[in-house]
Amino acid sequence: YLHADVLPPSPAGRTHEFDGVGVVWLAELNAGADTPQDSTNDGAILLKDELEAFDGPVLPRAFIVEEKVLKSNNAADVTAYLFFDNVDDADRAATVFANLSKTPDRVVMNHVSDHAPCPNPIYRYKGIVEASSRNRKDLDAALVAGQLEGVKPALEVVTRECLLWDNGPVQQAAKIA
Repeated sequence: YLHADVLPPSPAGRTHEFDGVGVVWLAELNAGADTPQDSTNDGAILLKDELEAFDGPVLPRAFIVEEKVLKSNNAADVTAYLFFDNVDDADRAATVFANLSKTPDRVVMNHVSDHAPCPNPIYRYKGIVEASSRNRKDLDAALVAGQLEGVKPALEVVTRECLLWDNGPVQQAAKIA
């Protein structure tokens, strides 16, 4: 699980009211499919936490995506998540960022699956581009360069990432030791 805390928008972005981006990697795509979230003990606990921590349940705001890494240097600390209404615009943006010479250091293209994690999703974006750099100055420069090349996401959320391991490898390793 990765949680990314929101930073102020880039010079290319607009102000928004989002406070974070969460990324979860699942072993199986159908985990929880067609099951009301509160119908399992774990789901009920998560839903209670979500209602205390956020302005509503997370699943209606979630996406299932097919990820393709276009450029990777794993040394990135800040990431812009760029949301597009049209998958072709997202693909074009990902290509623009991947072809920039210096930054961003990491570019990921995410195609949003038609399979939604809940029956009534709030957002209907079709593509999400992740552009990541080692520092905010370089990321802002890349986002402005993208804008000059015609990249116009419906939403830009700039974040600083923090990797968390809820019930993951760290806890499992502790049990082995």
